[in-house]
Amino acid sequence: MRRVRAALNPSLDIEGVLLTMFDERTNLGQQVANEVRQFFKEKVFRTVDSAQRAPGRSSQPRDAGHPVRREIARRRRRTCALWREKLARERSADHRRVTR
Repeated sequence: MRRVRAALNPSLDIEGVLLTMFDERTNLGQQVANEVRQFFKEKVFRTVDSAQRAPGRSSQPRDAGHPVRREIARRRRRTCALWREKLARERSADHRRVTR
């Protein structure tokens, strides 16, 4: 990132950090998450993309309780939560700029 910033884009910055494949049930997952949060501080999104077991396989998942449909719904909820959080950050940053 430093090279790109120096050579091509001086205003390049990290907008946020999303924890992916996060498994809070393991000590390693908790330790990594804590270290990332300590280093990146407010840049780490509260929304996480948890590690999930692979959904069951089926050629035609028709009912809403089917594992594939449930996983798709979970991913949509996480994506929506991430976008809501990102927009809230942008509004907060805009508000801080206006009030200065």
